[in-house]
This record gives sequence, C-alpha cells and structure tokens, in this order.
Amino acid sequence: MPILMAMFAASILEYETRLVDTVSDKALIAVPMVAAYVAGRLLEKPRLPPVGLAVIAGAVAIAATGEVGHLTVHSTLPALKSPGFDVSPEAILTVTVPMVVLVLGLGNVQSLGFMMAEGYRPPHNVVTGLIGGITVLNAVFGGHPASLARTGTAMVSGREAGAFESRYWAAFVSMVPALGVGLATGLVVSVINILPAAFIFAMAGLAILGPFQDAMARGFSGSLRLGCTVAFVVTLSSLTLHGIPPAFWALVAGIGASLLLERHELRRYWASAFAPAHPPIDHVAEAVDIRRQEAELADAVWQGVTDAAEP
Repeated sequence: MPILMAMFAASILEYETRLVDTVSDKALIAVPMVAAYVAGRLLEKPRLPPVGLAVIAGAVAIAATGEVGHLTVHSTLPALKSPGFDVSPEAILTVTVPMVVLVLGLGNVQSLGFMMAEGYRPPHNVVTGLIGGITVLNAVFGGHPASLARTGTAMVSGREAGAFESRYWAAFVSMVPALGVGLATGLVVSVINILPAAFIFAMAGLAILGPFQDAMARGFSGSLRLGCTVAFVVTLSSLTLHGIPPAFWALVAGIGASLLLERHELRRYWASAFAPAHPPIDHVAEAVDIRRQEAELADAVWQGVTDAAEP
C-alpha cells in the first residue's frame, strides 16, 4: 500500500505544479482562489467547502479582470451510432493487453487503493466485473474502455468530502452534473472554452491538493520508504515499454527495490496486511468469559490451598 500511494501521489503531482505555475503567471485569478481556499481550510466549516469558496473567488476575479472568452455554442442532441467491427488477432494481441494493464493495473488499482487507504473496503471483484461489462457496452458504440478515475475517486472519498460515513453523498452529488455533461457535451464544452485556463488549472490543483497530501503522508510516513521513493521517481519519468506508461512500471520497480533492499520490512508489512482478521465479537465475548471462569477457579484453588495450610 505505501508503494501504491507513492505512485498515486506522483501521478497527480502535475496538478499541483500546474497550480504553482498558474499562481506565478496569472496571479490576478489564481491568488484570490488560493486565498479563498486557505480561508475555507482555516474556518473548518462543512457548509463552507474550501474548493467551493475558491470557485466563487475565481468567478469574481474573472468578472473583475474581464478575462472571459466569446461564447459560441455548437450543440446537437445525442445520437446513437454503432461502428463497424473487424476482428484482428494482431490488434487483440497488441492493444488488448496494454488496455487491460492500463484499466485494471492503473486506474482501478490507484482508485481502489486510495479508498482502502481511507478506511473503505470496496468489493474489488464486483467493481472489476461491472467495469468489464460497461467496457463491452461502450465498445458496441465505439466508446473507450471504462475505468475508475483516480482523481475523481480521490475527490469524493478523501477527507475534504466530509465525514467518513457520509462521503457517499459526494459521489451522488457529482453524478448529477456528470450526467448533464454527457447529455449536453457540446454546450458544456462551449461554456468551458470561455473560461481562462488559469481558472481551470487552479481549481483542479486545489481540488486534488487534499488527496495528494494524504497520498504523500501514507506513502512516506511509514515503512518501505526506498520502494516508495523508487515508485515516485519512476512515475515521474517518461519510461514507456510496450505501450504501457510509467505508472505501471513504477509499481514493478518499487516492489522490486523493496524485495532487494527492504525485504525484512516488506515481509513484516505483508505479514501484517494479510494477517487474519480479528475474531467476531461473540467469539471475543466467549473467550473473555472463559478467561474469567479460569481466573475464578484459580482463585478458588488458591484459597483452598491457603485455608488448608492454616493451623
């Protein structure tokens, strides 16, 4: 898990570096957004989310500076079209394997890993099966493979989404505008195009800052720090083999480094990670009751021994 979190942190680092560049290049828009975000963090009120305050401050800054593009709407109703199919063994061998690695080995692993790090226990097999079924459905209409979005998952399941037991509301709330975007993509794209890039970059960097902080802490605050460092560096590299991006090879390199140079720490981590769960509560109560009875019996025996020893 620490190696996975280090890889995840490196994969979203670009959002934060882009935020810093935006603050430097477009201070009139980005600085008010950062200030509003900091104010929201200081207030610590659930009804005043820091990212929401940043969006409002950015909107005011855009209106004040007049950096708004011209709105030209090109929108049509969605139309279902099914592409032609041509089965090619070469394409299956060259495209399918990298796609499976990308979807299951990167998107799903990063998203599910982040949720597990936050304390959730997602049903891995069910999620993987659903994503596979949606991918088949998308293919019928020429769509891309389905996958869990690492940034979206981090936003709706991270600490800034609210209390642990009620963060699922963030997923429901974000689903409504997402459906609207799917039904009115042309209109939404036209509206987004009038916004300055500084606003988009600053909003994305601030929204992902909390998950990035958590991933860094979970990756580098415990054991396997060498493996985490290797995974972090490889993720930031341009290493691409057989069409598979560096994030996958970062996991391979990080685990390999820990196997070679941190084997004792890795063994202890695996032992704790795969240790059997605590017994059910009724078994615990039964064990406690047995221990109590044994203690009472021992006291009775000791009392009998001492009584017999008295003259």
